[in-house]
Amino acid sequence: WSEAALRLPSVLSSLGTMMTTYGLGRLLFSPIAGLWGALVVGTCYAGLWFGPLAIIDPVLTFFMTLGMYAWARAYFQDSSQWWYVIGFVAFALGSMVKTLHALAMPVLVMGIFLWIRHDRRIFREPYLWIGFMVCGLLLGGYYLFLGQEFRQHFFLEENLKRMISVAGDQKHSAWEAYWGKRPIFWYGLVIWFDAFPWSLLLPAGLLLLWKRRSWLESP
Repeated sequence: WSEAALRLPSVLSSLGTMMTTYGLGRLLFSPIAGLWGALVVGTCYAGLWFGPLAIIDPVLTFFMTLGMYAWARAYFQDSSQWWYVIGFVAFALGSMVKTLHALAMPVLVMGIFLWIRHDRRIFREPYLWIGFMVCGLLLGGYYLFLGQEFRQHFFLEENLKRMISVAGDQKHSAWEAYWGKRPIFWYGLVIWFDAFPWSLLLPAGLLLLWKRRSWLESP
């Protein structure tokens, strides 16, 4: 037991998120884009504050980023379909670490992407379904092992109620109740602080993207 040992998983995961972000930016755009993306991840408020803390959020973030990189690589590179399996395993591990957001959020992003492109060929990839089954086996066995009491608390209390309610334990103060029960729209507000100082460039960046109409060339 030591401070270094407690912080080590978060530190390594934060470095892994930076490297994976670089790989994702390089895959989708260019090495320069990947470098800037990794720089933003490593120097924003959330990265600097949460990175060295002895908490599980950086580990969750790494698995989600790794999964998105794996899916993107499998989708855009014809010889890398087996990366779908790696992506699903990463999402399963992220869900084991903390929450089903590790699987739900990337699936939502990928679903919107496929809907914009009107692309259904991904559903004919055998590795996609192999990864889906592996993910199901991992999560199914994990939740079955932890028992009914955990499943009820995890799915209902920590996921469903936490997303739609700000009411906490009435035995504590209103501030503690709110701090421990954040509704889902709270994350849309706090992202401006978590991504500081780079969030200051977001409005200007969105304006430039709108003026260049770059999404018409590459959705």
